[in-house]
Amino acid sequence: WQPVSRSGLRNHFKNLMQYICIVKPYYIVYVMFMKARTISPNAAEAVARLGRDIQTARKKRRLRQKDLAVRMGVSVATLQRLEKGDPGVSIGILAMVFLSLGCLNRFSDALDVASDDIGLLHDQAALPKRIRRQDARRKREESGPQPLNRGTGFGL
Repeated sequence: WQPVSRSGLRNHFKNLMQYICIVKPYYIVYVMFMKARTISPNAAEAVARLGRDIQTARKKRRLRQKDLAVRMGVSVATLQRLEKGDPGVSIGILAMVFLSLGCLNRFSDALDVASDDIGLLHDQAALPKRIRRQDARRKREESGPQPLNRGTGFGL
């Protein structure tokens, strides 16, 4: 690879990523980081707890990290990030760990609409206040289109 100046590197990655430059004798090594994401403390705690639970489930099944990572199709480092509760691990990898541990149904039932109490309450709130009788509307629909009224004064 070719040496890159600091200004060239800065211009290239401006507004896209944050970076750190380490100057070496003949070239610049740079490490890129995605812009920092904020996560609520409650969500961070839930992700950390999920990571600990995944680690416990792996140990109960007597699986080494390497064996589970192979089953998942990821590196051991990615599995370690997941077990540490890193919120940057993708949802696809999370699904693969559930599949590899034999509990994919628990993953797919996480926000099942049938057991979503808040969603069901919102559905109930969206119901109409009163129900009108459908007889008159049905009669109009069954009789078909009405003929035009010729006496409207519009020259029809």
